[in-house]
Amino acid sequence: MDINSNLFEQIQQFVVSERGKYRFPLIFETSLEGDLKITGTDAVDFILAFGKKFNIDVSNFDAVAYFGGEGGFMHLPTPGKIPLTLGDLYNSILTGSMYETDSFRQIIHFVEDEKWGLTKPFVRETELYRHLKLRGDDAREFLDAFVKKFTLDASEFDFDKYFPKGDRFLSPILDFILRKKITLGDLERAVKSGKLV
Repeated sequence: MDINSNLFEQIQQFVVSERGKYRFPLIFETSLEGDLKITGTDAVDFILAFGKKFNIDVSNFDAVAYFGGEGGFMHLPTPGKIPLTLGDLYNSILTGSMYETDSFRQIIHFVEDEKWGLTKPFVRETELYRHLKLRGDDAREFLDAFVKKFTLDASEFDFDKYFPKGDRFLSPILDFILRKKITLGDLERAVKSGKLV
């Protein structure tokens, strides 16, 4: 991804204006809670100020998913929280909403918990079948957990359309023709609509 250096510099300047200078460089991967030690009500104030500064919709942002409460142990990252980075802030400027970043980050966190052995970066084009290697019962358990986690209606979801029965016997070409793709981007749309189809 090509980064707009001018835009990212504005984010760096915003961080300094809100929190002061840090002894390390502010980069795309810098975490707000883990690296910048922003947490609790300070984190809420920071996100509100960020939204106002860059005209970002933060009304649906779930701060509890990313930040712990006040008085964390030695300012360490709160266990179970999703890391929010300066790169995420950058992406929210591009989309105009923290919700766009929020929902997809929660999906990535869910995937990392369920498929902890994978190290490759997750993007909206990541396919459940081809990239996450989800098959058969594993795929069904993954989607059942996903539907439960995000409280989705999956009554019209046709599992066999995405994960054909006996797929291990299909040739790669036949598999490509018969199987419909489902991606993390599709899961994100499901979270936003409340329905997996």
